[in-house]
Amino acid sequence: MTHNTRDEYGHGTHVTGILSAESNNGTGVAGVAWECKVLCIRVFNKCGSGTDAMFKQGVIYAVDSGATVINFSGGFDAGSTTQVEAITYASNNNVLIVASSGNDNGGYVRYPAAYSSTYSNVIAVGATDKDDNRPSFSNVGLQLDVVAPGGGVSDVTGDIYSTTPNYNFTLMGFPYNWTQNYSYGAGTSMATPHVTGIAGLIHSFTSGLSSSDVRDIIRFTADKVTVMGDTFRSNLYGYGRANAFNALNAKLEGAPSAPVQLPIGSIWNASHGHNHALVKWEKHTGYDVKGYKIYRKINNSSYSYQASVLQPTTQWEDYDVILQKPNNGGTVYYYLQAYDVYTQTSASSNVRSANFLTIQPSKIVVRNESDNGAPSDYFIMQNTPNPFNPSTQIHYGIPEDGYVSLKVYNSLGQVVSTLLDGYETSGYQSVPFTADNLPSGVYYYTFIARNTVETKRMVLMR
Repeated sequence: MTHNTRDEYGHGTHVTGILSAESNNGTGVAGVAWECKVLCIRVFNKCGSGTDAMFKQGVIYAVDSGATVINFSGGFDAGSTTQVEAITYASNNNVLIVASSGNDNGGYVRYPAAYSSTYSNVIAVGATDKDDNRPSFSNVGLQLDVVAPGGGVSDVTGDIYSTTPNYNFTLMGFPYNWTQNYSYGAGTSMATPHVTGIAGLIHSFTSGLSSSDVRDIIRFTADKVTVMGDTFRSNLYGYGRANAFNALNAKLEGAPSAPVQLPIGSIWNASHGHNHALVKWEKHTGYDVKGYKIYRKINNSSYSYQASVLQPTTQWEDYDVILQKPNNGGTVYYYLQAYDVYTQTSASSNVRSANFLTIQPSKIVVRNESDNGAPSDYFIMQNTPNPFNPSTQIHYGIPEDGYVSLKVYNSLGQVVSTLLDGYETSGYQSVPFTADNLPSGVYYYTFIARNTVETKRMVLMR
């Protein structure tokens, strides 16, 4: 980082104009968040090069100066401890880092954007052109969160118009040939400030949000561009093209409509040798719906919360309830609520019921923690090491004997490994996971035990 913030390269001024150029003045362009305060920090030299040490210094300076969102239209070939320290410092201070995926003609997501898979305060941004298609230069991968207008046939031939310095700068030369005051550019660097601007608008619109909250708002309210079809997320477009109107309007619209629950089904569990209840519902079509909350009651008891699942999930397995003849154990009832990116909750869905044979918790013997050193509550820990290659360990705890499910999923939601699917004894437990036949990338593991449903991410790096 340098105390001289004069933009000798020209890149930073173009990015800043997209983010926050003054509006309603009849001149030039309008920034996405034109009334947000901007702090300019220079971490690149006049040739557009920088180091991760400079990145870290810039992040720390921004955080200490009161920034809530950091735009980083740059990238490195690899991650580093220095970058992680910077991201962690920002995370500990609830600061979001929006970073470009890179312009390597569809190569891997560059760092620090690639850390979006392991740090919830990082957003990785790719580019789209004027037709909502991915320009060939825009990098892709499992870590990509969203895309935004980055334009152009290449990062040299651009169609994103923005501000430039009013003095000579490097990008005025060949092959870019930018002009003073205003010029056309392209790249994921230009896409990134569109998303940073949206993050700034969200913060100005709603107080008290975490950086993770803001990221989820941008993700879940993104438009599914035409080429994505029915895909909820893809490696080419992430969750879709960021949409500022959706991100803000979701708050104004209020809670989503109630979901529609389908008849209760059953699913065979080989470990138990019986069927258990399968709660199903129609996928909510609201653009801002983040997930669903599931409630259950047994016979004449009161309803109680059971679990939350994220969109686009449309079913939940109730491991406690056995649906198997003779079904004379009683009646189980379920309803759902949808919740949006601002945690606004819908009215309840229609109620569905089914007759059951027995409720699995009745078979569980509850023990005190002093009996066997068991924890007082259910928990699942982050795997260690993480990232890993090819083996890692997952630690969990259950306070009482009971059913435990632990499954590993790829980014498409497909099960790649079932680590646990049966009854486990109470206590502090550990299970290994080896990914010998899996490619590098982001994977998710979901832990289910009684009313606890928790998912964590892990990264396989070969």
